[in-house]
Formats: sequence, structure tokens, C-alpha cells
Amino acid sequence: MFRNCQQRLYCGALIPLLVLGIPGSPPAAALMGAFKINNIILGPTIDPEIILRVCAIMVLASFTMFIMGLFTARIFIQILRLPQTLFLPVVMVLTTIGSFSVGGGINDLYLMLGVGCVAYFMNLMKYPIAPLVIGVILGGLFDETFRRSLLLSDGDLSGFINRPTAAILLLLNVALIAGQVPMVRRAFGRLRGR
Repeated sequence: MFRNCQQRLYCGALIPLLVLGIPGSPPAAALMGAFKINNIILGPTIDPEIILRVCAIMVLASFTMFIMGLFTARIFIQILRLPQTLFLPVVMVLTTIGSFSVGGGINDLYLMLGVGCVAYFMNLMKYPIAPLVIGVILGGLFDETFRRSLLLSDGDLSGFINRPTAAILLLLNVALIAGQVPMVRRAFGRLRGR
């Protein structure tokens, strides 16, 4: 039951990925990386046939997960009982191969190590790792569109606050970031208490 609900959650996260090019979950961010490898540009200009193929694949994946769950659950339980000294090196090799295959350069391996270290410390401090994964995936897209907008405005940053919509979005982003600072949270907590 839990697995079925979780799979439906990931299907819902594919809607903003395919339509807007914004991943709604870490698995959707990984799928975005797979689309980038195959030079498929997600967003409003996506070919509708690709959306139909993704939907068909999700239906087939649901059916396959049901069949595999019936026959392989005991095998996977035995695999999970393996000691971590055997299991983790295999995971490290597979993640290294996967991160190298995305861009084909050594910089991707350095990025993997850096993100892995940051994620480890975030896990120790009980911060969610999903925003980090989404940020790493969307970082390149943000950088590209930010440079394009700077080129269009001849390097003038006031273009980001001249229009009302952009100014409101910028203020909302600043408020969201400031709301995570403990000192600001305490101040708002005191104001609510009055």
C-alpha cells in the first residue's frame, strides 16, 4: 500500500517536470538528468508524443512493480541483510559511473563528492536532502537563464526589480530564505505570541 502511494506521488511530480521543466521531487530531478543526457528539452516546447510515452512507461512500470513485488520480495530482503561493508562499495561504484556518464568529465565526479559530503552533514543535522538534489539539477538551468537575462539587459541588475511581478517574486524568495534563519523565526514567534 505504501509503495503504491509513493509511486503515485512520483507520477504527480512528473507533471511540472514535463510541462514546465521543473522537477517536483528528487526522482523527477534524476529523470530530468536522463532527459538531458538524451538531448530532450523539457517544458512548454516538449513533443506531446514524449509525454504519451512517459505515461505509457509509468503504466508498464506499475504493472512490472506488482509482478516483481510478488516474486522477488524475499530475495530483496536477503540482499538488504548483507553487511554494509559489502553493500556500500557497490553503491559507490554505481554512483561514480552514473555521475561520470552524465557529463563525461572529471568535474562531475568532483561535484558528486562535494554534494555527497554536504548531504552527509545535512543528514547529520536533520535537514532534508531533497532541496539540495533539486538545486544541483536546476543550478545549471538557473545559471544559463540568469546569464541570458543579463545579456538582454546589458548587465543591468535593475531589470529584476523594475517589473512588479519580478519584484514580488524576489521579495517572496528573500522572505522564504529569511524565514529559515533562527533569529528571524524567533522574532516572528514573539510577534505571534502578542
